[in-house]
Amino acid sequence: MISSQMFFQSNLISKVLAFTILALVASREYGIFLPSIEPIMLSDSSFKEEAKTFSLVQFYPVARAFLIGSCILVFIGVYPAITVTLLVIGFLFLDFYFANLTPEVWPNFFHLHFIGICCILLESLRYLEFPAMSASPEVFTTVYQVIFIQISLIYFFSGLAKLIHGGVAWAHNAESLHLILLMRGSSLGKLILSRPFPRRMAGTGTIIFELFVPVLLFIPNGFVYLSISAFLFHMATYAFIRISFWHLWVFFPALIFEILRSSGRM
Repeated sequence: MISSQMFFQSNLISKVLAFTILALVASREYGIFLPSIEPIMLSDSSFKEEAKTFSLVQFYPVARAFLIGSCILVFIGVYPAITVTLLVIGFLFLDFYFANLTPEVWPNFFHLHFIGICCILLESLRYLEFPAMSASPEVFTTVYQVIFIQISLIYFFSGLAKLIHGGVAWAHNAESLHLILLMRGSSLGKLILSRPFPRRMAGTGTIIFELFVPVLLFIPNGFVYLSISAFLFHMATYAFIRISFWHLWVFFPALIFEILRSSGRM
């Protein structure tokens, strides 16, 4: 039997996903550049590809309203298997469009799409209520752990990219960190990282942390240590250079709660 509760109660991860997408799409920053390109599209009829872009500019308010409505329904928990699917598909198409429009400046939200696919799987499993799966909460725990694996790979490949493109000099010279500090560093960041030695320590610590994050998942309760260390890392990054990456670490509390609950430890 499929209980009515499964129709009107979404997973906590799905709620956080809905909150995150709602905060992004409802903000003025998301797609704010679109009105500025309208005169360019109208000024030269030879811009055939850009004309398609302009047609999507007109469609953007409708798409954003659809996503906002979907976020609210998912957060409330109305037919989560359906509304989560609509939300993930809608955000995928809109974000793919923006990412291709300005690939140099658009932030990478791939982890949101990956978590969204996992949320569709979670809500579908709850809806279908397979006998073997309803009797085995480990199936859901496995999905949560897969999300953590994907998150750990974000850090790992970020550290690997620093080594590939900058080598040991990325940490030793800390030129990239110095440039970011000058562009958007906080008063605290400029005070502490204004000298070469602290910047080298910060750069070296960043690469070491990012490369060894996946290792944490091989120890008992490693997902907890990953969440705590990554959260502190992002808080320090925000305090020094005002980069929060909040749309990643906001999932940590919900993931920890769901893993502990599905494993019977809460």
